[in-house]
Amino acid sequence: MINNAFFTDPNSRDRLTREEIPELGDQWIEIKSVLSLADHDRLKASLVQMEIKATTRAESRRLRAAGESPVDTTYNPSTAALLHLAIVDWSFVDNNTGEKVAITLDIIGQMAPSLALELEAEIDKRNPM
Repeated sequence: MINNAFFTDPNSRDRLTREEIPELGDQWIEIKSVLSLADHDRLKASLVQMEIKATTRAESRRLRAAGESPVDTTYNPSTAALLHLAIVDWSFVDNNTGEKVAITLDIIGQMAPSLALELEAEIDKRNPM
């Protein structure tokens, strides 16, 4: 790791408990203290989807003449994508198996919206970009 104020420490974490997010109760969640430039780039890439409908100039002209765009762009804001980048560990266990719950995008997608919004606010505090 580069020891310089201009670079993020990939191992720096903040443990969030009921003090920051009362809804957590006795549970905890660790998030990256600061997201890196690469994290921000991955988040931006996950938010925008592009479909290129024309691969040649002729196809592009034909689509434009018909009033269509040769490229479709869709913006998909996603709190789950942000949380998946920022969460590095948590104390959640499966009530049926007793095993620790894996941190996956699908599992994060099942999170209570109120908790997700609280986590998003904590991440935003640490990443004012």
